[in-house]
Amino acid sequence: MIQKALEEIGFSVRADKSAKSQALEGIKKLVESKVIPIQRARMRLRISAGAKEGKKIREKLQEAKALKEILEEHFGEEYELVLSCYMRRLNSRSR
Repeated sequence: MIQKALEEIGFSVRADKSAKSQALEGIKKLVESKVIPIQRARMRLRISAGAKEGKKIREKLQEAKALKEILEEHFGEEYELVLSCYMRRLNSRSR
């Protein structure tokens, strides 16, 4: 399905470029052409930690504004959090 869509928009594989760069370029062109609907997938993230660490983790996630879609959250001896999110691409400066 993806291969047919790429052929339809005139995208061809080149041996002199890396697979990753070609895949990113192909995805970008598929999104622009709207031949097939492509969107980012949401990811479920489960975090488990001790109570003390859990509070720190929750504060950090709150500062990063990552707690928009909490699916489950439990406090007790252990802290457990399940949330739905999109993964963001990190560049080398933000690590």
